Amino acid sequence: MKVDLIAGFPGSGKTVWIDRYIRYLKNKGLKVRVIQMDFSPVGVDAAMLEKTGCEIVDLSGVCLRCGGAAKFQSMLIRGAMDGCDRVIVEAPGIYDAGEFFDAMELQEVKACCRAGSMLTVLDPLSGEAFAGGAGYLTFTQIFSAGTLWISKREQAREAQEEQLLEQADGLLKERGFAPVSRERICRKPLDQLEGKDFEAFLEGGCRFPGYSRERNRLGLEFESRETADLCENREDLEKRVRRLMSDPALGKVLRVKGHMQDLERNWYEVSGFPGGVRVEPAETGRGICSVVGRQLRGEVLAEAFIPRKSVREKKYV
Repeated sequence: MKVDLIAGFPGSGKTVWIDRYIRYLKNKGLKVRVIQMDFSPVGVDAAMLEKTGCEIVDLSGVCLRCGGAAKFQSMLIRGAMDGCDRVIVEAPGIYDAGEFFDAMELQEVKACCRAGSMLTVLDPLSGEAFAGGAGYLTFTQIFSAGTLWISKREQAREAQEEQLLEQADGLLKERGFAPVSRERICRKPLDQLEGKDFEAFLEGGCRFPGYSRERNRLGLEFESRETADLCENREDLEKRVRRLMSDPALGKVLRVKGHMQDLERNWYEVSGFPGGVRVEPAETGRGICSVVGRQLRGEVLAEAFIPRKSVREKKYV
């Protein structure tokens, strides 16, 4: 069984790419399973992929370096035993790609699984992936990926794409490696991806870490907060998320994702990312919305939505 890794900074576009990839593989008659790893302790992306009919296995809030590797390895072995042709691993946005390859080295895993291909999604609308401690994490994802996909091309300017690639080259050069080969880059917008693009990804493979590992400080620099609060309606939710993404008083918010209910008990799927906000009606919700970022101010975030407790007191729900 082959295991593919899809990496990228929070909000870069991993989940939407995986959605297309799953459909491509299933059209080929392959049995596919997804392991979703999330920096947040509560996985909120699974519902976004469940519509594909693919089995989604949640591995949220687990660090592979801190005891989570055994659980991940068991999931891989189980996938092979269940007859999966391919397992797709969606890495958390805050992630050292070396951890994936470390986990693949267990003898029991090597007996039934091998690394397939790795894709790293690069977002031209945000430079956060190259700032501070994130730079090393992004380096690991760029180095090991067989394919790099530039997302959000519909919104980005050419100059932003070129700056993105210059930053990627810089991460490699400062560690003694050659710049990114442009042949590894896919520049097609999401809605233009087709079979030959996914075939190119399958052929792109991956590269095992051949660099000096650095001890990152991701646990100190990045954090996530979860809320089960409410909004007034769809428009109100979009407005509140836009404020979260742009107001420095709240801290540096990198990603907002999950589900939220309004005062009329309607559910919405929400995705806030650099460059935009998407809010769509949902039949059901998991009741959790996750906020990921740097230096988040909990007391301010607590007021970002309508507290469920206050609504109960007013007997709205």
